[in-house]
Amino acid sequence: MRIYIDFDSTLFDTDKLRRLIDEMLANEICKKDKNISNAEIFAEIKKVFGKDKIKTYPQLWEYLEFKYNLRKNFLRNNAYKIIKKSKQFLYEDTMDFLKYLSQNHYEINILTYTIKDGYEYQMQKLLHSGILEVSDNIIICSVPKGKLGLDYENSIFIDDNPKELLSLYNAGVSENRLIRPKRKNAGYVNIKICEFNPIEITTFSEINFL
Repeated sequence: MRIYIDFDSTLFDTDKLRRLIDEMLANEICKKDKNISNAEIFAEIKKVFGKDKIKTYPQLWEYLEFKYNLRKNFLRNNAYKIIKKSKQFLYEDTMDFLKYLSQNHYEINILTYTIKDGYEYQMQKLLHSGILEVSDNIIICSVPKGKLGLDYENSIFIDDNPKELLSLYNAGVSENRLIRPKRKNAGYVNIKICEFNPIEITTFSEINFL
């Protein structure tokens, strides 16, 4: 059986990593300029991140380095020091679940989204998380997952993002093959899905049919 599993906020606590990176950005910038407060940096990040041309962390680091007259790659290098510890950001049930799938002969495909400028950042998270050791394939895409031409009728998909789940459903994945983890405090957890009813879980131990 082939199974496709999302990475961010499904296997990996992305919000926790982002909080640590944002704290580092604020602290390092404030060390260089004593006239700026952490609150001002957090406000600047909120103002620009995800808008216009700043949609990935590498773009944000470059922007902040230029804006605050920091050495090129200074913030990037500090961020990757945090990312190298990515095993600590895996959810507690992640490795046991992946090992269970492997032992039961599932083909494990990690299917994750990023745009071009975020590719290195995403790969570093994947690499240092340790999940490559227990996965068969890593697929990084920049289009909705329902447009990749996968075997939608016979595969199982696990994803926390309602838009991706809808994309997969429209591509032909039946409701009983769509699993939606609703991790505590994760970004999409409070968004309702009205068009169909995926299987919703809070931990992988609730999946009793694999």
